[in-house]
Amino acid sequence: MEIDTGAAATIISKQCFDKYFTSFKLQPTAITMSAYDGHSLSVEGICIVPFTLRGRTLTLPLCVVTSGAVPLLGRDWLLHFGLLAEFAVCANINSVQQMAAVPDAATDATFEQLLIKHAHVFCDEVGCAKSIKVHIDIDPDVNPVFLKAYPVPIAMKEKVEAELHRLQSLNIISPIAASKWATPIMHVKKADGTMKIAGCFNRTVNRAILPNSYPLPLFADVATKLAGGESYSTLDMNSAYNQLELDEESQLVCAINTHIGLFRVNRLFYGISSAPAIFQRVMDQLTANLSYTQPYIDNSCVTGPTRQLHLLNLDKFLS
Repeated sequence: MEIDTGAAATIISKQCFDKYFTSFKLQPTAITMSAYDGHSLSVEGICIVPFTLRGRTLTLPLCVVTSGAVPLLGRDWLLHFGLLAEFAVCANINSVQQMAAVPDAATDATFEQLLIKHAHVFCDEVGCAKSIKVHIDIDPDVNPVFLKAYPVPIAMKEKVEAELHRLQSLNIISPIAASKWATPIMHVKKADGTMKIAGCFNRTVNRAILPNSYPLPLFADVATKLAGGESYSTLDMNSAYNQLELDEESQLVCAINTHIGLFRVNRLFYGISSAPAIFQRVMDQLTANLSYTQPYIDNSCVTGPTRQLHLLNLDKFLS
């Protein structure tokens, strides 16, 4: 078996099971599994087998999947033998373990001080990176497209208008009398029950935007940057795209059309195809000199090899 501290379960393929485990019965299971890249694994079932390691034998569940290459010795079996940390160090593999929430007065006090110091970045307002102006690259050979506003159901008008007024109050959008470009909006209900307004730019600006070649991080990049952390802090940017200002030309190109009139878009807006790459580039530039820190669009993860260094890196990120 290949020792894999990144695997939650110990697994073998059905082919391996049929070859070496003919005396064992495969039992059905409701367990679902997925690979590191997110795709689902087809689980055939589990079998209960004796496993001997260093003179000690335990009877443990072995997960059988439809297809696979090398059998994996996962965290579940290593934990039963108390060897997860040992194999992680010997094999130079970094693993994430679920740790008991043991109160630590000194650590909690330091963390509380950190939150107090940076309280302003946790307020419910939408920030703005004043020193950064974003330009949307448009193919000059593409003619401007002006589309009418979509009708809004009567039951939703009040909420949509309230959100548009909120965006105006934050200077994210501004009313205008005319524009060569105009994109209708749609309203999207978020998981927390609030509303987000996005532009249907696929029918207008997105057809003219020149490809942005800036890459999003791969899983391997994230794992390498964060390897060796003792615990992790995740941070989610509030109304992320809206924190970046557009230059004057791009503001008019990204104009939106609503049932209450035309609006110039002053900030990077949801629905623009190049927005993820633009935001990733900005975050990478801002965090380039920070250790154990990896942004992924509007989410960032911070860690450190010790609790003290973790908090130090978090302090630098929040600064």
